[in-house]
Amino acid sequence: MKISEIIKTLQNSPSIAQGGHTKDNLEYGDPEQDCTGIVTTCFASANVIHEAAAKGANFIICHERTFYIKPTETPWLQEDAVFRAKKKLLDDAGIAIWRYHDHIHGGCPVPGVLSQTDMIFYGVMKILGWEPYLTGDSAAPFTYRLPETTVCGLAHELINKMNLNGIRVLGDINAKVSTVFICGHLFGTPEDHEVVRRAAAGNYDVLLPLELVDYTLGEYVRDSARLGMPKAILSMGHFNLEEPGMQYMAEWLPQLTREIPVSFVASGDGFQYIV
Repeated sequence: MKISEIIKTLQNSPSIAQGGHTKDNLEYGDPEQDCTGIVTTCFASANVIHEAAAKGANFIICHERTFYIKPTETPWLQEDAVFRAKKKLLDDAGIAIWRYHDHIHGGCPVPGVLSQTDMIFYGVMKILGWEPYLTGDSAAPFTYRLPETTVCGLAHELINKMNLNGIRVLGDINAKVSTVFICGHLFGTPEDHEVVRRAAAGNYDVLLPLELVDYTLGEYVRDSARLGMPKAILSMGHFNLEEPGMQYMAEWLPQLTREIPVSFVASGDGFQYIV
């Protein structure tokens, strides 16, 4: 089975018109070679490339960009030492990389299985074991009511289940919490206002953002904790929060690739903490 055939199969997301413009693209390599093995990951880091090569896999499916910016904007990087070294790793192993971003957020290409579900956050829910606690739509699994715990207790659960080195916290770490809202990107723009309104209206105790800036929602949560209306933000970073979705992909992808071996290789927590 050629890599290009696998890509075509994965593009059968019912929520995205075939041939429509998406962020999904071939990041590197020859898609017309026979696939010897597949590695799923969030970010095709140098470590992931090494592990894929060791497994004999020549196809990496990642969720985020491989070369830091849009593939069409790499000419200025051509003489960069890091860029050249990473390309050499890929060339030596004969690895192709495809970015699987929009289609996986739009549904599962396995016929009849979760066809309209955001498979990244469905995977987050499955890896965390939060299915019994989902309060929103299973197609967009962003809100939960967990057994009561503390902010600190929930932080440790996330660290343990998602193999994190730590987590940043805003708010009272000892506050009792149960309701959780995965609230997406916070860039400090007017669009953040809707997240603040939804956090208040839904009375969510804990917010899990992808990106987080100090202002807008961050300021709001700090004030809420100090004014006797405790809320907290647990900020682990964009890639850390979405990587379980690519981990879960390795469980359903073999239904489409038949005899081709599929494995998940974590790009891992990119942050270390000195405290």
